Amino acid sequence: MKEIKQAIKNHLRMDTQGALLISGAWGSGKTYYLKQKLFPNLIEETGYTPVIISLYGENDIKNITKKIFQGILAKKGDKILRTDSWLSSALSNGKKILKSIKIINKYVDTEELLEMVMGNVFDLIHTHNIALFLDDMERLGEGINTNDFLGYVNELSENKGGKVILVANSKEMDVLKYREKTISKTIQYTPDLLSLFDDVIEEFKDDQPFFSYLSSNKKFILRTLDSSFDPNFQSISDMYSKRLKEDFSNLRFLNSALEHFKDIYTIFSNKRNITEKVFDTQLKNLWCFILGIIIENRSSHGMQLTKEDRKGLDIMGSQWLSIENIELFTGNIDSIVNQEDTPEKDDRTKFIEKYFSRISQRFFFFEEVYKFICSGSDINEQEFFIDLDNKFRIVNDTLSPAYDLLNEFMSVKQSQFSDKEFPEKLQQLQNYIEKGDYNKYIDYINVSVYLFGYKDYFENPKSNDDIRKSLEQGVRIFRDRSSFDLSEKFDIERMTEGQKDPNVIQYKNFILKLLKEKVEATHKDEASVLEKLFIKSPNDFYQAIYNNGSIIFSRNTPIFHLFDFEQVTLGITNWQAEDYLVLSSLMNKKYLKGLNLRDFEEEFPFMLELINHFEAKDTSQKVLSMYYLETQLKPILVKVRQRIEQWDNAGDDFKRIVTI
Repeated sequence: MKEIKQAIKNHLRMDTQGALLISGAWGSGKTYYLKQKLFPNLIEETGYTPVIISLYGENDIKNITKKIFQGILAKKGDKILRTDSWLSSALSNGKKILKSIKIINKYVDTEELLEMVMGNVFDLIHTHNIALFLDDMERLGEGINTNDFLGYVNELSENKGGKVILVANSKEMDVLKYREKTISKTIQYTPDLLSLFDDVIEEFKDDQPFFSYLSSNKKFILRTLDSSFDPNFQSISDMYSKRLKEDFSNLRFLNSALEHFKDIYTIFSNKRNITEKVFDTQLKNLWCFILGIIIENRSSHGMQLTKEDRKGLDIMGSQWLSIENIELFTGNIDSIVNQEDTPEKDDRTKFIEKYFSRISQRFFFFEEVYKFICSGSDINEQEFFIDLDNKFRIVNDTLSPAYDLLNEFMSVKQSQFSDKEFPEKLQQLQNYIEKGDYNKYIDYINVSVYLFGYKDYFENPKSNDDIRKSLEQGVRIFRDRSSFDLSEKFDIERMTEGQKDPNVIQYKNFILKLLKEKVEATHKDEASVLEKLFIKSPNDFYQAIYNNGSIIFSRNTPIFHLFDFEQVTLGITNWQAEDYLVLSSLMNKKYLKGLNLRDFEEEFPFMLELINHFEAKDTSQKVLSMYYLETQLKPILVKVRQRIEQWDNAGDDFKRIVTI
């Protein structure tokens, strides 16, 4: 900021021709800095009176002249009337016209008359001791071409001896054209977040608790905006493009994020009866989420998030699943970011790296906060707090010691552990896992990443078998005390995609085996649940089978042979068009697209009965459901029958070859 101020003072002091250009990104606080920081002391320090006008959308140079005239008048007022005869004369003539308006209005277009008077103001403008700031130059309207504006600024700065300072985002205009003819020097404005932050949060001083929170957490918030405020973290400029850094420095984005964060803080303060540590942990994580959503929602080169289009941010997943990824969230990302052969990352991964991983925060998607930002809907506080407690594993308003430690491993940079402390932390983690103190299967897998990855860093180094024994003991304890949710298998499969550590993969498969054993004990119960799902909603049944919603049954396992045929035929009498269409798709994928039918032989009898049932159904009634049954489902079922019969008639050699 000192460089900007000194450049402007030198421009005013020196006998130079041409305009000075202050260039900076949109929303970076250029205008705010000039008005709030520079202008108050400019007269005293230089003798020049600052006048600033916006060129945004201006299509007529005459109107720019009027705005300059009005700006000078507003700043100097009566002093100009006493000392500048040219302006006094112009205003005197204007006043006479205004006094006569009632009389001449009947005969003369007074607006046109004023236009004529004001149109000659440019010839009278005297810029002595005026520092004229022309803001938003790159946003001039299409009605003013470049050459005309260049000539106008040249007239002000050279022929009238004015001190003109142009303010713009030079990236959005052809600077060379201006530089050759009009601009004598260009100064780049780079916001000083440290000082700007203090100014910005002053706006929240009326809410003393929130203001105090922002002030006391200033270092953390500044780290989220620019990691150069903490030497332990990688610089944003080294990690991401210059545009990303501009987004973090955009004052409008920061203000918007703080306004939304204030509402969340208020909800917390009024409703949350939690420990200080939980309060602090959750709020900091929510700030990262709010900042990221605001930027990606509003930035012209962001993800353009909407209420409906979340770009996959709400899809369950985890970035904490390999020892390589541990490096990712500790900030040591050079080896990841700079690899030329690294495949293109999806939007979700990029979002996590931008707003969470680089400052060692875990990523969670907060549904209520997302809707609050992207659609303006009120936050359902009950749903919001349930979601928070579930994500942070809060029990009785407190974070358990086991999860407190796991969060330290998952969100704190490894270098913050001392050499003495790290082996102790690892041993504590192993102790918690042995007792089965975690309440989600994915947590056991996350712990396995650290225990296997750092087995040599224990005070007494561990073998893979030592670690495996502890992990298997703990997850068995948890399995025996917990009920099973069908979605957990889906979570485990999805959240461990890309895992490379063979020990972690082996442990994941062990957990899946335990789950299968648990469910097999109630095999018929799950089949009964799926049967009811098939009757009520073929689409939900389809999703359960094809998207791993079932621990036992999948696209490659038989299921229909376990259904009660009479119950099914009674239940599907009210199927609609969509239901028949979904069954058509299911039958096509299951029986017609694949070569191998051996896995489904058990359900052939049920399927043939079902085909007979549908073929016998009267579809003459002119309703949409019967139309879809006749035109969509029946043709598929005919082919399925043929395929089953062909398979039954095929020899064992053929079946063996296809199966292989």
